Amino acid sequence: MKFCFAILVIMMGCLFGGCNRQQAENSSSDAAQGPEVAQLLQQTVLPEMSSTSPARSLDSYIGKAGLLVIFVDTHCPFVAEAKRDLPQIVPILAKRDISTVMVNLDNDLEDVQQHYADHPYGIPVLYDTTTATKDRWSITSVPTLVYITADQRADYNGPASWQDLASAVEKHLKLTAGTINFAPKGPGFG
Repeated sequence: MKFCFAILVIMMGCLFGGCNRQQAENSSSDAAQGPEVAQLLQQTVLPEMSSTSPARSLDSYIGKAGLLVIFVDTHCPFVAEAKRDLPQIVPILAKRDISTVMVNLDNDLEDVQQHYADHPYGIPVLYDTTTATKDRWSITSVPTLVYITADQRADYNGPASWQDLASAVEKHLKLTAGTINFAPKGPGFG
């Protein structure tokens, strides 16, 4: 009984305070473009969990073919599922010169430090304990993926559907559909 209650509390927290699966999907044509994205990238300056270096702007992480920004938190079960997929997703993107970073939102620093000390992901983990990044990027739920091309266009901005991300990357890199095949489908997709 306690276990069921705990699951209910977590799910309610996600619906009302965290992951909110009612996020509207944005198509590539709805995503921010050009100067707006460049400005977002430059203005988003965040510390990295595993670094003692000064905070860096997101544009400093862009690879030759772009950057995948994964907006997350430490308590949403859909985020946990997306994080479990990363060992299969990140190497495929890296082979295409796409860098990946996670941006943890809204958790206090102690929770963030404890969570990522216990769960190394092999990619830079940035964090914002305020709502500034969430507000600046208009993040309404987590996990949210934003694929930014090297020329600083947001070609995908939506939920963690790995196949939708693959389609956006294929289109941008002018690859045949199905060239990028992620085994996992994404949180909540089975």
